[in-house]
Amino acid sequence: MGWPRGATATISAVNASGSSVVLLPENLNRHGFSVFNDDTGTLYIALAATSSTSAFTVRLAPSDLYEVPQQSGYTGVVSGIWTAPGSGAARITEWP
Repeated sequence: MGWPRGATATISAVNASGSSVVLLPENLNRHGFSVFNDDTGTLYIALAATSSTSAFTVRLAPSDLYEVPQQSGYTGVVSGIWTAPGSGAARITEWP
């Protein structure tokens, strides 16, 4: 796992949803982020404004972690959608 370059990171959570939701808004100061699927459903993440189960960047099974490399330079919107969402969430850490 890579390590944050800044002195602080922002930790947030987005509740699981069967509709596409924004996990992270655009942030031009972002150097990287990670998403942990803390739900019983599969999480489909898109490096785009909307996500679907057929148009996504990465699929996370329950308890999976996805980390965008610091070198990626991606600062745009990140969205997600769950199949069979439960009462969990996406646990997100974003570092400047």
